[in-house]
Amino acid sequence: GAGLEIAAVPAPHVWLRPENLPPAGSEIVQWPDASGFANHANATGFRRASVRANALNGYPVAKFSELGPNEYSGLYWLQFWQFWTEAEIFALVKADLDPSADNTKSALWSLGTTQHRYPSTAGEIQEVWFQAAPINCGNPAKNLDAWRLYNVASGAAELTARLDNAILYSTTAGTFHNPGPAEFIHLGGSTLGPTLHGWLGEIAEIRIFRRVLPTAERAAVVQDLSDKYALGLVA
Repeated sequence: GAGLEIAAVPAPHVWLRPENLPPAGSEIVQWPDASGFANHANATGFRRASVRANALNGYPVAKFSELGPNEYSGLYWLQFWQFWTEAEIFALVKADLDPSADNTKSALWSLGTTQHRYPSTAGEIQEVWFQAAPINCGNPAKNLDAWRLYNVASGAAELTARLDNAILYSTTAGTFHNPGPAEFIHLGGSTLGPTLHGWLGEIAEIRIFRRVLPTAERAAVVQDLSDKYALGLVA
């Protein structure tokens, strides 16, 4: 907005960007991390996402699909979050359906044994980003089967979810939870619980910070992503 100071774009701790995806039509065995910290996202076995060309402002994106009965493409990380006490993620994403047809197909990400819903069968976002239990962030007015910049900040007790740079939900009654050293953070398909969960949709870019950003730095990230993808967002 008018008068808001915008800082320099901060460096993320994890940065998945389309420039580092393999050629169009390829399976994604690994999505290399551009942050310099080598926090690469790896395929969950042979359940691999694919690359779709020219999907958003000329950039390719990662496509997450249902590959067969109870089989979903996915990526995962292990242990980049050790000792973190805060975490913030920016995800440029588009779900295939809003609302989801099946909650087992709506886990955009999962941390340890807690699973996300973006969106659920009720059209709601159930947020688990570094939280001990899912938090219902409500049913957004904007449809999630279009490209959206989804941003979640999680601190000691805080969780704030933003959609296209507007606060969707905020609470100071959360409980920050750092997944254990043997647990995974998944994008899309995960092997949690008795059945495999997945997510159907596309991801253009992910930036993860090991702190909750101050307002000016968050505005810089929003402006940078908006300019890159012609989103029309005002930081």
